[in-house]
Amino acid sequence: MNPTDIRVERAWQKSKDWATQFDGTPNEAYLADIAIDLFPKGVEKIAQTLKDLRVAVISAEEEAQSQNVRPETLQEYLAFFQKGVIGGLNINYTARVADFDLDLHIVVSLVRKRWVDLEIVWWADQAFPDDTDYHERFNAIARYFMELQDLFKAPHLYLGPESIDKPGSDLSTWIEI
Repeated sequence: MNPTDIRVERAWQKSKDWATQFDGTPNEAYLADIAIDLFPKGVEKIAQTLKDLRVAVISAEEEAQSQNVRPETLQEYLAFFQKGVIGGLNINYTARVADFDLDLHIVVSLVRKRWVDLEIVWWADQAFPDDTDYHERFNAIARYFMELQDLFKAPHLYLGPESIDKPGSDLSTWIEI
């Protein structure tokens, strides 16, 4: 087995009980410690291969207000986000993973002055329909998240059930792959 296969298999063994549950709550992948200057370039690269990537800018005054902006303007809005002019940034798109579609909702968090984390929300009912091989599907999903890890040059990739705690604060619900 190569190192990627080992990482994926370990993640499967540690997460298969919660990852495949259809309880209506999402699961998450978490990319930690991404250099802020690499983030917009990664999003633009993803956007080049998709028709439906949306970047949502969240108002600082009223969280319920958001507006979609073009991916190529992300650098500008990221600067506003750093200054607190806007309240948040989200990325939404449908990824083609192996032979199935997976809706992804990405919440961008500023963790230090020049670093961001990406909380990637995905749903088990989309990933693991009843008539599929769960192990094979998980393998494809984990590899896709590892591709994102490489794209953004994130040193850490975690998987976990939806949680209010970020990795590092409570590692009992997160596994690093």
